[in-house]
Amino acid sequence: MGKRHLKRISAPRTWPIPRKTGGRFIIKPLPGGQVLEHTLPLGVILRDLLKKANTRKEVKRILHERLVEVDCRTRRRIEHPVGLFDTIRMPTIKEAYRVILDKHGKLGLIEIPLEEAEKKIVRINVKKHIHGGDLQLGLSDGRTMIIKKEDKDKYKVGDSLLIKLPSQEVLDHYKPEKDSWVYIFRGKHAGKIGILQEIEEGLIILKVHEEEIRTRKDYGIVISHPGQEPVIRLVE
Repeated sequence: MGKRHLKRISAPRTWPIPRKTGGRFIIKPLPGGQVLEHTLPLGVILRDLLKKANTRKEVKRILHERLVEVDCRTRRRIEHPVGLFDTIRMPTIKEAYRVILDKHGKLGLIEIPLEEAEKKIVRINVKKHIHGGDLQLGLSDGRTMIIKKEDKDKYKVGDSLLIKLPSQEVLDHYKPEKDSWVYIFRGKHAGKIGILQEIEEGLIILKVHEEEIRTRKDYGIVISHPGQEPVIRLVE
């Protein structure tokens, strides 16, 4: 089967697929900007999660007809990687979805309004200066973004950006502050969303319903301003 397939039994535990039925192998996503545990191949999403096709041949036909967008760009390969918080839009049938982690830590989809597919939250993971004094940000989905030197002190690692797709225009900027909503995307609490209570020694303390949980600061992504509701839908 070569490099274009994975054994089902060896696929990441975050993939919501049956392990012992459906064939021995499953499509392997092309390398992308996110870790394999947070990535699904487009063909699996269309066939196994959204049930838009029954066979690989039918999925290929759908993609060949340019009916599917990922992050507002048309994609035509079944192996195209679709990562956490990425959006899938099918304009002809007026449906759009976002990739999330469910309460069990499995990758899944939630339906969103068509216009929301043009918005995405990304976390700033890396910040470095480049030639000329400008700043390069490395974002959680593998993107890079150049920020002018006059704004170099505005952005910090751990902040989040709301960007417009596909242009990458920055629509808003969120910092890890008390009473902000935070989405946990790693660790045993992955898929939970809570209100930030406190930050201490690399940990964040969140209130999730009536429960207080602690997790690593770099396991969370800020999705609102303090006291405001999350800017995009990330939970069912």
